[in-house]
Amino acid sequence: MNYFSDSREKSMKYILNTHNNSINQIKSIWQSIPNNGFNKDELWDIHSLYVNNNNDLPYLLLIHGTNSSSLVWVNILIKLSYKFRIFAIDLPGFGHSPTPICLKNADTKQSIKLIINMLKQWIKINKINKISLLGHSFGAFISINFAHKYPELVDRIILASPVGILPILDNFGAYWALFFKFSPIQRILRLVVPYIAFILYKIIDIKYYYKFLLLGEPTAVGDLIVAKYITVNWLSGETYWNTPILKKLLQLKKPISFIYGDLDSITPIHQGKLLTILLGKNILCLPLYNIGHFITDCSIDILINTIEIAYNKASKINSLITNKITNNKLLVYTSFFNYNKTKIVIKNLYRLLINLHNENDSN
Repeated sequence: MNYFSDSREKSMKYILNTHNNSINQIKSIWQSIPNNGFNKDELWDIHSLYVNNNNDLPYLLLIHGTNSSSLVWVNILIKLSYKFRIFAIDLPGFGHSPTPICLKNADTKQSIKLIINMLKQWIKINKINKISLLGHSFGAFISINFAHKYPELVDRIILASPVGILPILDNFGAYWALFFKFSPIQRILRLVVPYIAFILYKIIDIKYYYKFLLLGEPTAVGDLIVAKYITVNWLSGETYWNTPILKKLLQLKKPISFIYGDLDSITPIHQGKLLTILLGKNILCLPLYNIGHFITDCSIDILINTIEIAYNKASKINSLITNKITNNKLLVYTSFFNYNKTKIVIKNLYRLLINLHNENDSN
């Protein structure tokens, strides 16, 4: 196992060195964060990447999604650092940050509370007064919850392919929900990779080797945390995100914008377009063309340009339907293993939300 952890560290340093240049350096940082959860004596070991080109630039925190880590952003860190002071964090249970004991045992309400309280402490330790958030997928879910609880610490928010706003995904959402609920690939890798890491090193590219090491890390069980937010009902053939946060999103007081891949089959761009209707006409939904759920598959220059636009043109929400939204009302709408049935559910949910919006407009 020592070989396993040592190889992971060496692989990360190798990858970072290939992206560093003489002007900017990507720093790998470890910090111990006090826990505000069940065990007050437990410290959370949190890893992040940091690039600072100019102390006068605003802070931007990059928050990855599930089955991912801070290194997913590595291709854009240097160029982004000419516009921002950049942090890319490994959420607890992901990447290099091990899963705290109290987080393993937490339910959905407890886990989100623990994670956003950790972020608050992390911001305090780094002596940051205010920071902007760029959250991708599950990272966007975290960003909304954090900005809702601690708006005084947030400047603006960019949500990229966010999950968890609505209880459903796209037409094949039930199948994606199964994949993220049971994460079969990562479960298998956790069992085998620690014992075959030395073999993989000799036969695959260093970047893929590093990803195998991350997914196979025995202490990185963030996927099991995400799984708690997904409910699967085998008898009815339904799946859904059990803690949708549309109401919290509508209540945010900070400037916000969206980025979606136009080929995303997990969180489709039509969901983003719906949200811009509900949140106000000034809210942007920026497309990345020929890109799916993973926005970092986009070309570096296009992605950075899109992030800059999303940041500079982020707008405050102007919505009057907040009081009409409840989770009980949303959770009537679930994904089914029947594709056509799910399409009808999505259509009905969108119709409900747009009607609520139009009622307020007419009043």
